[in-house]
Amino acid sequence: MREQGPGRVFVSIPGHYTWTFDDPLFRLLLLRGIAWAGHQPLNRFNELVNIGARLAD
Repeated sequence: MREQGPGRVFVSIPGHYTWTFDDPLFRLLLLRGIAWAGHQPLNRFNELVNIGARLAD
């Protein structure tokens, strides 16, 4: 994460596995990074974190 003039840059390298996106904590990190880069409140996408996620007991 960094600010570049008036813009912001967020980079995430999730790795090789598609199930990374099933992890709600990874989703939270990704969505908050997107919100930050778009100058939005960090909790803007919180309701999307658990949709379709695989939650273990």
